[in-house]
Amino acid sequence: MASPQIDPKQTKALRTPNEGIKNKKVARSLSIFGGVPAEKSPLDDTYSNKNVSRAEELYRVDKDRFEKYHNYVKNYDPDIASKINSRNTDTKPQLIKWIHEKFGTINDTGALTKAKLIEIAMVSAALTHYSEEILSEKYNKGVMDTLQNIPLHSYNL
Repeated sequence: MASPQIDPKQTKALRTPNEGIKNKKVARSLSIFGGVPAEKSPLDDTYSNKNVSRAEELYRVDKDRFEKYHNYVKNYDPDIASKINSRNTDTKPQLIKWIHEKFGTINDTGALTKAKLIEIAMVSAALTHYSEEILSEKYNKGVMDTLQNIPLHSYNL
């Protein structure tokens, strides 16, 4: 004799803790306790000491290229740019610590303002996400010449 089939929709004990929850923050916090895995952040795979050093070098040596890479990430990856820019309310030591954890070590942080640290983080994220070869090719072809430095905030517009 075959055993009866159990309908999981009718049995609360078989459901995951965050099934049916529409609020993503609540669902994400419940995922810690064995529910659905949390969503991946666009900044999860950005750690690279090499790219942070290269971004810092571009800032010091080739400001035009640095600014165009910075504008490129702001125009084509607003998720990454806004997540990085959201850290502008942190104190400088907090920002430096966060950049060291997410991107890698910046050598000369004392001479840089918070705004420049954020820009270096954005360029480092662009170098990691796209690779310098692709960005250089776009730069050399003039594709980045028309990009504007768009604001990432809504005040003073």
